[in-house]
Amino acid sequence: MKQLMIYKGANAGETAALDPSDALYEIALAASTAQATPVPLGSRFAIFSATGDFYARYDGSAAVIPTSATWTTGNVELNPGVRKVTALTAESSTVISVIAPADCVITIAFYS
Repeated sequence: MKQLMIYKGANAGETAALDPSDALYEIALAASTAQATPVPLGSRFAIFSATGDFYARYDGSAAVIPTSATWTTGNVELNPGVRKVTALTAESSTVISVIAPADCVITIAFYS
């Protein structure tokens, strides 16, 4: 698995360029259907992208689409960007569950 590296540009400033991941998951997600995605061993970071809104849950439980306000731990997160997932592989949660209100495609690129 490739490391998440930040590269310096021509003027020695940091860039937003990343190497393509060699641990890339594509998920064709049906509306309102949760999908559990395994976190590859050795992953430290996950970068999410999608064609529509989606929710992610990191504690090993199935993601659900929120229907009311709740203020507890273990809830879902709307459209995460980049997340550190080291703790997920060191503890019991080794999956990220995703769900969307409409059909969409989600990609998750993992880096060490």
